[in-house]
Amino acid sequence: MITFLDFLQKFTFVIMSIHDSIIHSIFPIYLFLGLVLCFYRSEVQSQNIFFGLFLISVSISSLIDDHGYIIEDAFLFSPLFLTLYINKVYQIKTSRYYYLLFLPGICFYDWSYILYSYDHFNYKPVVVLCSYFISIILLLRTLYEYQKFIFRIKTNFSEIKDSFQWINTIVILSSIWCLYPVIIILNDLIPFFESEWFFSTIIYGQYGVLIYLLFKILFIAMGTSTFRDSIPFIEIEESSLNANNLKESAYDDGHKSELFSQMKKEIQKNKLYLDSKISLFKLSKSLNMETTVISDLINTQSNDNFYSFINKMRIEEFKCLIEKQEHLKYNLDSLAGFSGFNSKSTFYRVFKEIEGITPLEYISKK
Repeated sequence: MITFLDFLQKFTFVIMSIHDSIIHSIFPIYLFLGLVLCFYRSEVQSQNIFFGLFLISVSISSLIDDHGYIIEDAFLFSPLFLTLYINKVYQIKTSRYYYLLFLPGICFYDWSYILYSYDHFNYKPVVVLCSYFISIILLLRTLYEYQKFIFRIKTNFSEIKDSFQWINTIVILSSIWCLYPVIIILNDLIPFFESEWFFSTIIYGQYGVLIYLLFKILFIAMGTSTFRDSIPFIEIEESSLNANNLKESAYDDGHKSELFSQMKKEIQKNKLYLDSKISLFKLSKSLNMETTVISDLINTQSNDNFYSFINKMRIEEFKCLIEKQEHLKYNLDSLAGFSGFNSKSTFYRVFKEIEGITPLEYISKK
């Protein structure tokens, strides 16, 4: 008769076998995807090459016998390729000195953590580790610039492309994977955790991130224009004008409130929010107002950014269409388009954020 303990052991064995099969299969897929992106011709081929090289370095650095330590030869290149990819996507200035950080990984390809060998100081690991930590610092700096860019996007645009949303997810997951080695390296140099539980958590955390990242790339990002189209920049440069560094306004708070009400009425009267490509720059032309003034009024009087301000109006438009029973004539995708949304996924996401329920749930309640 099988005891509960025997059953538990067999069940654990089956789960571990499935886990090992998944782990062994995802690395060749990463290698294949990396090669595809390196040779895939598109409008953004240069940035695809950097991300493809990142995926290849992930695959190579992880294809080792001891899956617990991804800190192998190619690990050094991963944060560098990711940094170059993010810089390319968001047009963050890249210094040519960044490329010098590839030299330690190339010159000292075969190295170990042993700092002393035969009573002589082994300088190779020190050079590689220093180079790696510098590359991590550069990656963190790039992530900071990337967050500033996201803020600028939401300040200037009412519609965020699906590809932009998935690139955000890809960047976050890839960065998390790059930062895992820091924990292991620090623990090797200055041991602070020796428990098996700690290493198991790190290992399964790594693989969880890799599997989720692979899912995002294969089933979501590949279905959008993530690796085909670039993110718009020209209008941001024309319209930003340091809107968030606006100096003391020439009008007082009372005047601001009145001006904001007039501006909002004008937008609603002419239904400017129905333009799916409306931006702060285009709105300033339509209203004949400075972008800095519009941005300041929205930020101070509505406590929203431009993105949220316009999308709230679009949601109200959608709700008006529902009140008129238009959902009996048209499907949700059409109604989202009538409300100013250019993307079905954006409409669903924004509606859930603002109303707390899905569009279908809202209709059923009505």
